[in-house]
Amino acid sequence: MDSAFSTNMKQAISQGMRVFFFLLLSHTAIFPFPSNYDAERPVYYFEFLTFSGVQGEETFLEIFSQIPTKNLQFIKCEEGFYASYEASITLHDGSNIRVNGISYIDSVKVPSLDDIYTLAKPHVIRFSCLVPAGEYQAKFRLTDLETLSVTTFSKKIVIPNYRESGLKLSDLQIASSITASEENSVLVKNNRKIVPNVPRAFGMGLDTVYVYSEVYNLSYKPKEITKEFLATYTIKNAKGKIVKSVPLSFKKPADTCVLSVGIPVHKLQSGQYEIILNVIDQDNKQSTEKSTHFNIMNPFNELSDLDINKLISQLRFIASSQELQELKSLPANERLTGFSKFWVERDPTPDTKLNEIKNEYYRRIIYANEYYSNPWGQGWETDRGAVYIKIGSPEYIDRFRTAFNNTTYEIWEYFKLGRKYTFIDTEGFGQFRLMNPLKTMDLEFTLY
Repeated sequence: MDSAFSTNMKQAISQGMRVFFFLLLSHTAIFPFPSNYDAERPVYYFEFLTFSGVQGEETFLEIFSQIPTKNLQFIKCEEGFYASYEASITLHDGSNIRVNGISYIDSVKVPSLDDIYTLAKPHVIRFSCLVPAGEYQAKFRLTDLETLSVTTFSKKIVIPNYRESGLKLSDLQIASSITASEENSVLVKNNRKIVPNVPRAFGMGLDTVYVYSEVYNLSYKPKEITKEFLATYTIKNAKGKIVKSVPLSFKKPADTCVLSVGIPVHKLQSGQYEIILNVIDQDNKQSTEKSTHFNIMNPFNELSDLDINKLISQLRFIASSQELQELKSLPANERLTGFSKFWVERDPTPDTKLNEIKNEYYRRIIYANEYYSNPWGQGWETDRGAVYIKIGSPEYIDRFRTAFNNTTYEIWEYFKLGRKYTFIDTEGFGQFRLMNPLKTMDLEFTLY
């Protein structure tokens, strides 16, 4: 194992359970907790990664957790508004005995209410420790210290023993970027700075999937000539069809080797993909493989004229009537360029690859289509979809059915905005209509 990584790992462990860092990552909506009715809940992401330890038989465990701070309760203070929370991660063995853990208190401050609603870049927490191989239960607990509301999450994890004989692979870490670095940081492994992508979400400007992994127990003798080992990265879509294969060969630097690659995915359609790494040692013909998944949100690939017209129509929740008219009046071969220019002008961070407002806008459309579609139209065309796309998920939903006429009501409340919307389904087929459509006329798109 590289000495730089060994040093960083020892430093991380020597700091006990106090190793945390914070990153800025774009908000997406993949793998949310189950929701009641159609109310979207805060989205939490977790990643559990294992690598060979630097001593004894123990395995190095990294846990990443992404905290959606915009869902916390903010209160007024002299400098603006602030929210505070306590996050804890604990590890329990098969007898439910706690073997490791940490708790951490942090606060978030913003100058105005508008900044609360545009705070779409959550904190990412890293927890690391050395643990013996075996089965564990990882438990996460987040407490909003203003409301004392608690969110919990648990996951069963299996820690492998990388010290056993035979060719082995670490877990695959999916990253937003991997760059050469000599920094003394918990982000650095084997002189590579790895910016983790905890939701494993790509597309919309983030078009390269970076993968970090380690190979153990290669057949290697320093004074003998050894053959290369083969590493093949295969990407499959949700139907199991191979959409990309990247075969590579490497010389053996030792019996342990680090692999880090970047695979372009800008041509892939939206959806979930599996990435499989297969390694073959040509000296003894041993092989091993590991797999994980990532997600693409890329609604603009292979657009037809019909598609671009639909995308322009979907801009009605954020564009002015004049902008819509100008886009629709463009010649067919110029509409995609006009559409792209529309979003470039709204990019809050033009110096980066990501357009946060564009990403959030289409995340909401995808969510609306999934949860609010009915036989009469897609979710973005419905009343509930319109409200959701404009101002986001409600903080509370009340849904009930009257006994005398079998009518279903759904009431969405936005406490921070001081707004309430009532939808009614009179026929019982899921066609919820807003009781007072005029109430949405003054709504402007917000990142709330």
